[in-house]
Amino acid sequence: VILQSFIMEMEQDGSPVKIQFRYATKRIVDEHREVVAFSGQSQVREAFGAVISGVRCREKHWFVLSEISPGVTMVKVCMSRVVNFDCDLPLCQPFVDRTIQMLAKQKQMGFEALLEDVERRLFVGCQ
Repeated sequence: VILQSFIMEMEQDGSPVKIQFRYATKRIVDEHREVVAFSGQSQVREAFGAVISGVRCREKHWFVLSEISPGVTMVKVCMSRVVNFDCDLPLCQPFVDRTIQMLAKQKQMGFEALLEDVERRLFVGCQ
């Protein structure tokens, strides 16, 4: 098991974003199968010029590599992400709009169904 805790600082469209991460990774190996499980939580600390509290994500990812026959391996990738949006921001709608723009970029990388649920939760959390 590998445990990690760190704060990532980045810039999104000219605004600083700071997120605290805590993750654990575990690898399980059987005779014809290997599973790598990754779970954790993150909390947004700063985004788009505002200090944030109450935006938390829990996520799980796991990769299953199964040997179907000699020389043939099937890879299954699974993801689960839950976003809790419990914060009062004076400018809630701009925060949600910019967050959805970030999610749209991630959708282009193939995570569309998962991120649509995150978008829906953001809209509900801001109303």
